[in-house]
Amino acid sequence: MSLNFKGISQETYRWHIVKANGYQGFIDSIGNEIYTDRFDILLDHYNNGLVFFKRGNESGFLDENGQVVFNINIHLSEFSNGLCCINKDKDFYYINSKGEVSIDLQNLEIPKGKELSQCFNFHNDLAAIRIQNIDHKDSVFTPNDVIYDYNIYPGDWLYGFINKDGKWVVKPNLDDVTMFKDGIAIIQKDGKFHFIDTLGKITTTVKYDNVINFSAGFALVHNDSTWFYINRFGKKICDLEFENAEPFSEGRAAIEINGNWGFIDTSGKIVIEPQYFLVNSFSDGLASVSLAIPEKGHFLNTYFIEGYIDKSGITKLPFEKNIDYDYRGFKNGISKGRRFIHTEDKKYTGYYELFYINKKGVKIWSEILKQ
Repeated sequence: MSLNFKGISQETYRWHIVKANGYQGFIDSIGNEIYTDRFDILLDHYNNGLVFFKRGNESGFLDENGQVVFNINIHLSEFSNGLCCINKDKDFYYINSKGEVSIDLQNLEIPKGKELSQCFNFHNDLAAIRIQNIDHKDSVFTPNDVIYDYNIYPGDWLYGFINKDGKWVVKPNLDDVTMFKDGIAIIQKDGKFHFIDTLGKITTTVKYDNVINFSAGFALVHNDSTWFYINRFGKKICDLEFENAEPFSEGRAAIEINGNWGFIDTSGKIVIEPQYFLVNSFSDGLASVSLAIPEKGHFLNTYFIEGYIDKSGITKLPFEKNIDYDYRGFKNGISKGRRFIHTEDKKYTGYYELFYINKKGVKIWSEILKQ
């Protein structure tokens, strides 16, 4: 293994980088390149201090300094709540951070006529498990942290939840589920939506259909052509309904009215007027937003400027042309972005600058890359 170390910081936070020479790796919070190497696959984020990699015939997990912790022959996976689920040739199990089998699902009690179909990552110390008919012919596979928005094989696919002892907390008799967030999961059974807690108890039966994305104490409901929010008791938080909407994050949720995006607070009050072309969720107290500016000569006679605002809508990092901030926003005081490089006559060169900045707008690392 050939790694390029350039000074290891005491900071344990890591941010993913790509180099012009094709190498990938991670930096720390002051821009030191902790390691770079040529990978076929390298996930762009750590979970539980580990990140998945694949290089040639070698695959497994690296620690925060780029050293191999253990090897495992899988295509892709990641840790969550200290465990990593493995779906491999109808062999389903969970490993710990040492690569040891922690939960073997071969002895899990399965209803007659069914078999294991997929295991998913743990959230709030519970993991969704999908079962299917033994004669199921489809080979659809979804990532370990993604559950379909709807059951594409109703009556065939069923879901339940297990704990870290590998025991059913919720039996596999559910038509649809979401991952647990903030102690709540959304389930669907017999055509009705419910909220359940981590004991598997139904806390609320929701009268609405198309209930999705429970987070920060609220869920989104898609009703025909509009969206609105309900609390954990199934009650609408306000009378307003929106053309589009996103989940709550840090007490704010992005909503669309008349083609423009703004933000509401947890009471449903509009606190940042809809005026933006696109917005991202708040993270570390800031959100990136963009404005569409009409001007002839640009693509579609419009160009876009993007910047960061705080929860009151005050601009904290100035709006600029040709900037695209990462949708995940600031993480522990650092944000990732791209600056697309244009000629003086406004033509895109095919190159962009990948960069990281702190909350003062100071660039801590950058690299020019070809699109």
